Amino acid sequence: MHELKDMGETRETPQRPGDPVLWEEGQSLCYPRNPPSEVLAPAPAQIALAPYQHLEEDMQSLKQVLEMKNQQIHLQEKKIIELEKLVEKNIILEERIQVLQQQNEDLKARIDQNTVVTRQLSEENANLQEYVEKETQEKKRLSRTNEELLWKLQTGDPTSPIKLSPTSPV
Repeated sequence: MHELKDMGETRETPQRPGDPVLWEEGQSLCYPRNPPSEVLAPAPAQIALAPYQHLEEDMQSLKQVLEMKNQQIHLQEKKIIELEKLVEKNIILEERIQVLQQQNEDLKARIDQNTVVTRQLSEENANLQEYVEKETQEKKRLSRTNEELLWKLQTGDPTSPIKLSPTSPV
């Protein structure tokens, strides 16, 4: 990833990847801080401890990652609880919808029955009104006939089959 230009010691550094700790370790291995002429032979203890130099930084980084993941889990748990509540509400609403649909069907059946009964009653009412009208006309006709007969009786009409004595009440 680096180029040496004209045998000089100028170096180009690559862009940093996602994990800064690993990047630092990689850079320290690829690009020593001191030029090769100034590097002294490391002591055996330094060589043994080299892998553990950034352990505390790694721990802090891992703690931050763990905290972020815990926050994500907490948010997801909240969402799950909200979704479970919504599912419960939906179940209750679906049950209520079924009850209301059944009531609606029952009411439609009752409306249909009432429509049939209303038609029957309307027909019966029309027949009764016709009957009442005929009876009223018959009553008027009988009343006129009765009045005519009474008038004939009182006037002594010779065509009348019945004669009343003048003293008999009408």
